[in-house]
Amino acid sequence: MSLRDQLLAKGLVSNKRAKNIDRELKQERKNKQSKRKKKKVAAREEQAAEEAAAKALREERQAMRRLAAKAQEELQRSTRIRSLILGNRIRARGRVPYWHKTLDGPELRRMELHERVAWKLRAGEAAIVGYRRSPIAEPEYFVVNAGTARELREVAPECVVTFVTDTAGISAPEERFLEPEWEISLRPHRVRAASSE
Repeated sequence: MSLRDQLLAKGLVSNKRAKNIDRELKQERKNKQSKRKKKKVAAREEQAAEEAAAKALREERQAMRRLAAKAQEELQRSTRIRSLILGNRIRARGRVPYWHKTLDGPELRRMELHERVAWKLRAGEAAIVGYRRSPIAEPEYFVVNAGTARELREVAPECVVTFVTDTAGISAPEERFLEPEWEISLRPHRVRAASSE
């Protein structure tokens, strides 16, 4: 026999009062259960928030690693381009004017070159390449040999400014002395007026 039944049997508590007490106890139990549920839900939400924050942190770190790897690749590429250009440049100072395109667009720029270097450029044995030391700096132009120009075309095609690949005809290096346009004779060449005889 429960305490409630004992109190009712002795008449210390009325039936109505006992029902009210039962209702209050039942409400307290529900509140405790809901608090337990709320705590469990809150714990789940907190755990989900922690997992989401950890996932966001992992994604941010991965993005930073990708950016660092991309920056490293760009640095290696820039270093390779710089070493190719500066290590294989041809000293070309002279008095022959040679016009070439610029890196920035369709404008033309003039270089003073030696005769042999100018011929090599026309014959496809050399090329003009442009290089910027920084994104805001003015580009510098160098003459490099054809092998370096081909390699630069694979690595950084935007650097190659002038490179003649079609050498058929007069500018072909292997054909330039086969069909001379001048007379080889060492005799003096004078044009004589036709005599009226």
